[in-house]
Amino acid sequence: MDDVVPTAAAAMPVTTEEPHRKLILLAHCVATKSANETVLDEDMTVPQDWEKSRSSNNAGHNDAGRTVCIHSLAVLPAYQGRGLGSTLMKAFIQRIEQSQAADRIALLAHGEMVDFYRIFGFVNKGPSKAQFGGGGWVDMVRRDLHCLT
Repeated sequence: MDDVVPTAAAAMPVTTEEPHRKLILLAHCVATKSANETVLDEDMTVPQDWEKSRSSNNAGHNDAGRTVCIHSLAVLPAYQGRGLGSTLMKAFIQRIEQSQAADRIALLAHGEMVDFYRIFGFVNKGPSKAQFGGGGWVDMVRRDLHCLT
C-alpha cells in the first residue's frame, strides 16, 4: 500500500505482521453529533466551510449537540449474518456511553431493519423527515445509554 492514512488519535488500530492478508473494510459506522432529537438531512451535510470552521451553521457535525446521529451502519454483504453488525453496534453504544458524549443516539433505518435496531434499545419514532437518498426512512432513537440489551 503506497498511500498511508494516519489513524485518528482516539482510534484503537489493530495491526498484523502478516502482509499476505488483504486490507478489506468489512463494516463501518458513520456518525455525527447534532442538537436535533432525530437525524435530519442537515446532520448529514458537509458544511461548505468545513476546512475552516466546525459547526459554523446548522449543517453537519455539531460539537455541542447531545445526540449522536448514525448515518450509516453497513457490513460487506459477504460478511452479513455473522454477528459483525451486532458487535459493531454494541461497541459503538458502549463507547458513546463511556465517553458521556451524548444523551441519545438516533439513526435512520430502512423498514426491514427496524427489528434489528430494537434489539439494541432503539425505539421506532415513525417516518423520518430526512429525504437523504430519496427518503422513506424510519426515525429510531435510543435514550437510555446506560442499559445495553
